[in-house]
Amino acid sequence: MEPHRLGRWMTVLKPTNILHFEPFLFVHLKNTDSHLLIDGTHRYVACALLGIPEFPAIIVPEPEWKEYLIEMPPFSLKGWSGIR
Repeated sequence: MEPHRLGRWMTVLKPTNILHFEPFLFVHLKNTDSHLLIDGTHRYVACALLGIPEFPAIIVPEPEWKEYLIEMPPFSLKGWSGIR
């Protein structure tokens, strides 16, 4: 999370103007029956920190995003970029 982006949203978002911004974009993960936020992470965190309980969102069903899924081979983060 980039602090400067989060800080910008913290100063802009208000409960009264949340509908003026693009909706959050989630995908529905059928195998876990949960959702994954794919666009709007900084806004999402800002809303949580500001106590804004409701916001517009679009939930994309699996048939619409499945063909764009990129399967990644398993890998280890051990030693990668200094992360352990």
